[in-house]
Amino acid sequence: MHIELEETGRITFMTDRQKRVLDAMERFWSRSSNKYCVRHVIANLQSRFKGQLSGMYVWNVANSSCKNAFIEEMTKLEKVNERAYDWIIHIQLKN
Repeated sequence: MHIELEETGRITFMTDRQKRVLDAMERFWSRSSNKYCVRHVIANLQSRFKGQLSGMYVWNVANSSCKNAFIEEMTKLEKVNERAYDWIIHIQLKN
C-alpha cells in the first residue's frame, strides 16, 4: 500500500483492492480518495481470465485522459472480452 499526503491535507491511498484494507479505509478515513495500482488490477484480471486478455486494453483504459476516451477504451475491452469488461466495470471508479 502507498500513502500520499497531498498539499491540501487530503490523504490518498493506493492499494491492490484488498477487501479488509478497503473496509478499514472506509471506516477510519471515509473522506480519503482511493486509487488502485493498474499493475495489480491487470494481474488480478489476467488470473481470472487466463490467456483471454492482453493487459494492453486495461492500460489503455487507465491512461484515458477524458471521459470520452475512457468510454471508447472500455468499449474496445468489451468487444474483446465481455466477461473481463463486466469484472472491471464493477471496480469502484472514484476520482
